[in-house]
Amino acid sequence: MQYHRAVTAGSIIQTIQQKWSTGADRGLHRRFRSARIIAACAALWAIGAICRSLDWNRTTTALLLLLAVIALATFRDRLLAVAAAVVASISLEYFFIEHAEYYQLSPLRGSVMFLSMLVTSSVSSELSIRGYRRAREAEARREEMGRLQVFSAKLMGAQTVPETGVLAVRSMVELFSASRAELRTDRAIFVWPAQAPPENSARGNRVLLPLEYGGRHASLEVWDGLPSPEVGSALGHLLELALDRATTFEERAQLEAVRRGNELRTTILNAVAHDFRTPLTSIKAAATALRTSSAAIFGPDRDLIQVINEEADRLETLIRESLALARLESLGHVARELCPVRAIISNVTTRLARYLDRRRVEIQVPPDLPEVPCDRFLLELMLMQVVENAWKYSRPGARIVISAYRDDNHVGLSVWNEGLRIPDYERQRIFDKFYRGVSGRGRTEGSGLGLAIAKSIAEAHRGAVWLEDASDGTRFRFRLPLERAVESDASEPNHPSD
Repeated sequence: MQYHRAVTAGSIIQTIQQKWSTGADRGLHRRFRSARIIAACAALWAIGAICRSLDWNRTTTALLLLLAVIALATFRDRLLAVAAAVVASISLEYFFIEHAEYYQLSPLRGSVMFLSMLVTSSVSSELSIRGYRRAREAEARREEMGRLQVFSAKLMGAQTVPETGVLAVRSMVELFSASRAELRTDRAIFVWPAQAPPENSARGNRVLLPLEYGGRHASLEVWDGLPSPEVGSALGHLLELALDRATTFEERAQLEAVRRGNELRTTILNAVAHDFRTPLTSIKAAATALRTSSAAIFGPDRDLIQVINEEADRLETLIRESLALARLESLGHVARELCPVRAIISNVTTRLARYLDRRRVEIQVPPDLPEVPCDRFLLELMLMQVVENAWKYSRPGARIVISAYRDDNHVGLSVWNEGLRIPDYERQRIFDKFYRGVSGRGRTEGSGLGLAIAKSIAEAHRGAVWLEDASDGTRFRFRLPLERAVESDASEPNHPSD
């Protein structure tokens, strides 16, 4: 869509005058002006002579000369208007004096006539100049509004920030005759033309428009093609709206892509879990049956059956935890209720009692600790992952301390186990998926997903989990906000367990 300027008589005259006012054409313009003044004066003198020869009276001749002066004043030339007033008054007095044999001016009558002509020509010339300027300004505003409409139509067709930036700078150059345009955003810089500006352009006229959209800041810099302040302000607002609209489009597209990706991932994981669990259940059942019913199997063969049974359990745990982690990452909200922290810790230690019987477990919970708003099932799962991790990586008889405390508007949980300190090079990776410590890979079982699940649950509650430096063991800390319980829209919580 291109903008075409309308060709009118006024625009042609304006173009000719602009050419005469530049460079070598200025001399031609001065000569043309002088010739026009001489011709106008000669015409006024001729009007007086013709009226005298026709025996017209003084009043009729004066009115005719006055109309001629007004007509010449419309040429928007103040010097021409003054010269016309002087010549018209002299012509009237010369041809209509009472004694024709000699020229004599009546001081009072000549002064009044001269002042009348001068005031009339000056006022007419000034009004003509002002009207011409206003007409030019109106024409310029109309043209700028047309360009502004085309600029708006181009920007409204863009749906991304890069597309909006490219269209904006190109339109500034094409529609507003700018030599260069540059749009700076928090993402990138858009420039048109792409080549570097010449040195004289860098020192030319520039205008800088600050922009703000969606909490972000940007700026538009234009060289040489400077619109009026009103149009510049409208350009800035249009560009802000276009950038905000493009940002909204991109965010919606990203959210939709994430939503579809989560749905696809959940569907694939469910299908894969079903396909894995069917043969896994058969292997588990066959291994259990062989171990319990085949008394004749003993020695290495019986050990192999035990290995099959244990590895089947490990695969089942890996599938269950992978599904739980995937569903946690796609969980949009959690159902919350006020839960006592002591009861949650007690449930976790009860469920892990057969593993913790050879550890010295200590629970430290103050009696006045407030209840925490959370999903009870998820919070127990989170704590269980860390306590199980403490059991796996501590020797028999070691201490495991589970404590809770209040920290301003948060409730903190701490799980400390006596044992070796985690090396510094592993501290940044222990919450990664499928990562297992180098020192425990050969002697402890696990999938490497426990701490990743704990981190996802803490973040789903708008909390945090981190590893704290401890010289005499390993300490994990949780921080959950104390806020008003939020009811879930769903009637039942969508727990990530299978």
